[in-house]
Amino acid sequence: MSLTDTRVLRLALGTTLAMALAQGVAWPFAFITPVFTAMFLAAPAPCPSRPTVIVLVAAILATGVSGLLLALTLLPYLLAYVCALVLIYFLLFHALSGGANPFMVIMILVGVTAIPVLGQVSLNLALVFAVGFSFSGIAAMGLVLLSHGLVPDPATPNAQPVKAPGRTVPSADQRLHAAIVSTAVVAPVAICFCLFELTGELVTLIFIVMMSVQPELSAGIKASKKNLVGALVGGLLSIVFYELVVVAPSFTFLVLLTFAAMLVLGSQIFSGGPSAALYAASLSTFLIIVGGAIGSEDAEAGSKFYLRILQIALAGLYVVVMFSLLEVNLARRQKKARVSLAPPQTPGANDVMIP
Repeated sequence: MSLTDTRVLRLALGTTLAMALAQGVAWPFAFITPVFTAMFLAAPAPCPSRPTVIVLVAAILATGVSGLLLALTLLPYLLAYVCALVLIYFLLFHALSGGANPFMVIMILVGVTAIPVLGQVSLNLALVFAVGFSFSGIAAMGLVLLSHGLVPDPATPNAQPVKAPGRTVPSADQRLHAAIVSTAVVAPVAICFCLFELTGELVTLIFIVMMSVQPELSAGIKASKKNLVGALVGGLLSIVFYELVVVAPSFTFLVLLTFAAMLVLGSQIFSGGPSAALYAASLSTFLIIVGGAIGSEDAEAGSKFYLRILQIALAGLYVVVMFSLLEVNLARRQKKARVSLAPPQTPGANDVMIP
């Protein structure tokens, strides 16, 4: 079996196990587990090393604690909370553009964003989310390791160990530029969600945070547009998936259908074709929508399912528009700054002076 086939099978198996565990045990916010599991397995990277796993688990636990501390200490003081949140966003996005682990950054971003929003309504609800979120992240890490153990990379003679593809680290100015723009995209929405206690639309806020995680802003606008198209594709796939599960409400059928869907998506993600990034973007959308809807026992789960698709589409549109406007505005300011700093041109000997 080739390396591509191995990665497709590993993604399908790991995500299916995560979906089965989340829906079978159904702890609070368990639907996050398949999302984080798929994010890891969809990357063309080797099995995470022991130090990496330790760091990620520590970051997961620290995320819940830091979110609770933020809700308990600074949330009653609006100005201090806003300043702290903006600073945290800036530092995280700056670290991301410098090569920080995207999974770890997303975990911290989601935690410090969602927990205070829930804490504005109820500290008990914030505590439930912190515990469920941390358990989901740790479970995802365990499933990633299990998937690599069950479906290891094929051994080839005299081959070097598989390494994650590297990328060029941007300059200090580019990192600063990326951190400012990404912070300006996420911070206003997070503050509005907290002020108006929009807990019912929390998935929309989480999706905005995830779509804003772009390691390089030079590709941020293009990537956000691909994410928007991917979100729409993921929404369409989730509709088909949801309707099939409604027709045949069986846990076994849910597991088999998840495995089939992951095989299809995985084959497109690891194909290396021009649409690979689009399907990678649709994967998270698909799992967020499906995971949140399948386990719901609400009588209005069907209508909320389609409402969530609309919310995620609007969230993707917001990110694209904000990235575009901020990038154009900053480009104009940089152009003006270069013009103002340019030395004045003096007339040469052969220049004709017109009075």
